[in-house]
Amino acid sequence: MPHTIQPFSDFLNLLGELPSADSCSSKAASKAVLLKSEGLGSAGRLGSAYVWLGAWQAAKEPKSSEAHICLFAASHEKGSDSQSLAKIIVQASQGRAAVSALCKSHGIGLRVLELALEMPVQSPKNGPISGERDAMAAIAFGMESTASGGHILALGDIAYGNDANCLAILSALIGDTPSHWAGHDVPSDIIAHAEDCLKSHKSATNDGLKALCAFGGREVAAMMGGIIAARSQRIPIVLDGWAALAAAAVLKSIKTDSLDHCMAASAASHAQAKAWETIGLPPLLQLNMDMGQGCGAALAIGIIKSAVDLFSE
Repeated sequence: MPHTIQPFSDFLNLLGELPSADSCSSKAASKAVLLKSEGLGSAGRLGSAYVWLGAWQAAKEPKSSEAHICLFAASHEKGSDSQSLAKIIVQASQGRAAVSALCKSHGIGLRVLELALEMPVQSPKNGPISGERDAMAAIAFGMESTASGGHILALGDIAYGNDANCLAILSALIGDTPSHWAGHDVPSDIIAHAEDCLKSHKSATNDGLKALCAFGGREVAAMMGGIIAARSQRIPIVLDGWAALAAAAVLKSIKTDSLDHCMAASAASHAQAKAWETIGLPPLLQLNMDMGQGCGAALAIGIIKSAVDLFSE
């Protein structure tokens, strides 16, 4: 009888072969920060962002001129209909969205990758959102986000209606209740829906891949693919939004150091900031901004670009 390869086998093997930060480049970047900030005080997060960039680019002098944002677009049963979502995507693609203006201001490229908009992601209350093969297909699709290469890649989403799913993932993998992670900024009906979803999938608790299949929309799986593909290519990653947070929680539960090349851009609320901090990625920006569509990522990349301008030779 032939051996059956599990859908996630190649992905798990890839996780086991991730490159580490380059210590020599990290030391060189740290030295540059000390030299430039001597007599001026602490460089704080600006300096640590520069060192982080150098360590993962494995470059003596980090670069940021080629920066990209990739947004994964998916429709959800409880979100915008596919036609409305398509209009939002067109606005972003044609440079008429808020994130477009920020990208233009900071010299950042913008791409939108669509994930079967005509097939809305169903509620987890009705069963697992996807099977292993479908989830793996979305992960593989997400790896295409690194196609443009570059010095920095940011990942975000256009996927209205995924709040409850992402809250369920956080509770299943990090602990506590959906209301704890939602704080005061998420409507009570969304929190209640997340709690109902958790009750329907108790076996997903503390199991990253089961939680992904049970609650994770296509954008969450795609985000995981982009994060890991970037690591393999030594591209530092900036993460923004609920889907990115959910994807990070899944990866962290599978392999604790899988997010070392990542930085959280911003947090939509104090509760979301707490979730980022719990998985080891305190947001670079604390603006309590919830404009979505990669706006936080664009602002964070602008800060990182400023760090490169300041500390480079």
